[in-house]
Amino acid sequence: MPQTQFEKINRETMIDIILGSLLIFAGVVFAALLALFVFLWPLQKKREHDYWCHRQNIAHGHDHGNQEPHVV
Repeated sequence: MPQTQFEKINRETMIDIILGSLLIFAGVVFAALLALFVFLWPLQKKREHDYWCHRQNIAHGHDHGNQEPHVV
């Protein structure tokens, strides 16, 4: 009885096809995430980190009330 075309493909070939497909899929997903990171990084809001962030850690009397800190 003749073999069909599918029966001629052995087990190792099927595993290679599946692993290759998964590898290509992982590469496409990685490339998409990398592209999103590169293109969206400049759009993020810059967080201000200055004197007012840590004012509660300055001892009372040394925080100069509500005025800007002295620049030496």
